[in-house]
Amino acid sequence: MQERISRLMAVASASDKLELVILNNGYVAATKENQKLSTKESLNRWRGIRTELAGYLNKLEGKYFPGDEMPESFKTKKEVLGYLQEDGWQIGQSQFYKHCRDMLLRPEKEGGYSLNAVKKYAAINLRRTETGQKVNDKLDRMQEERLEVELETAKVKLTREQHDLGVKQSKFIPRDDFELAIVARAVAFMAHLNHTIQSSVPDWIDVVGGNQDRAPDLVAAISEAIEQRMGDFAADVEFDVILEAN
Repeated sequence: MQERISRLMAVASASDKLELVILNNGYVAATKENQKLSTKESLNRWRGIRTELAGYLNKLEGKYFPGDEMPESFKTKKEVLGYLQEDGWQIGQSQFYKHCRDMLLRPEKEGGYSLNAVKKYAAINLRRTETGQKVNDKLDRMQEERLEVELETAKVKLTREQHDLGVKQSKFIPRDDFELAIVARAVAFMAHLNHTIQSSVPDWIDVVGGNQDRAPDLVAAISEAIEQRMGDFAADVEFDVILEAN
């Protein structure tokens, strides 16, 4: 990008140069801010200013260099490196030339480097300046997130289907029916407990013979009767409950 700016600064009018300098200064400041803060807001500001600057560069190049187009191939490694850095790829000269020696970027048979080959090399091996990530890393992360969402969706669907099957197999009952059954069982328990107390009073009186000193014996007899009734209601049986209006 800096090569494009330098090229335009050599031929542009004073007003165009001033606008270009203002945009470039904003871009440099946004780049430093994003590198320092690395927040979503700073990244969005950097992207916005970069887009604005790139658009203005295109406008000026169309004005001062009409007919210039992106070449389909590059004659030298230096041209490739300049294109990569200008296009927003994180690459230095020593690293780029090492990649070339390692044959990560191969020249064409007739010499030079095709634009498609350069783009493919960048996508596989380089990181974007704005994110510090490889394109493939981003795609892999998006794929992982998509699979996680699909897995969670499948789990929810399976749980819902298992519940629906349980309802059809009478393994579940409506909440209102369950609460009504609890209330009915409590009413039955109290009715049976009251009947037990009323019918057992004569026996309890005989147990202690009206002697206050034998109060513990009375408590033990009552507790035994209550425990017996509690045991009856702990069993999985049905009770007939008749609710009468007062």
